[in-house]
Amino acid sequence: IRVDLSGELPVLNVEACPYPEIAEYDRSVCSMEKMLFSEILGESVRLAECRLDGACNCTFEVTSDSAKTPTETQLPIL
Repeated sequence: IRVDLSGELPVLNVEACPYPEIAEYDRSVCSMEKMLFSEILGESVRLAECRLDGACNCTFEVTSDSAKTPTETQLPIL
């Protein structure tokens, strides 16, 4: 997995599918991978590009609705 932090939100590029044989027959594996990344990151994630749709690799993006704005940042209570 290669993480691209150059944009406003992080992008995860999965260069080698861990389940290529299963994914060809059951795309729910892609949803499972998306849920796994979302759980690990604690943010909403979407599958932006998929190898099964002809992309070079699967790309998962943190969705902008889960990104915190400066006004939403919690400050410690003193």
